[in-house]
Amino acid sequence: MNPPVLKTENFVIRPFKRKDLETLAKYRSQEIVAKYQSWTNYTYQDAVELFESMDYSTFGNEGSWYQLAISSVDSDELVGDLAVHFID
Repeated sequence: MNPPVLKTENFVIRPFKRKDLETLAKYRSQEIVAKYQSWTNYTYQDAVELFESMDYSTFGNEGSWYQLAISSVDSDELVGDLAVHFID
């Protein structure tokens, strides 16, 4: 199953694109963001590794985690991300 693309008036939740990685690394490297996460120093290489590890073709498989991008409807610019974990 491929991940769904969810659209609201202002935002789109979708799979990551390579063009998102610089922005992802930039905001994830901020101390205020990392404070509540499992990382302390997020780099561009970390973003690349996350992107390359996502196999969206297996989306929905039990026990799997997937990272999805949140982008602006108007510009498709990355504004955040979220994780989805399929427990059962």
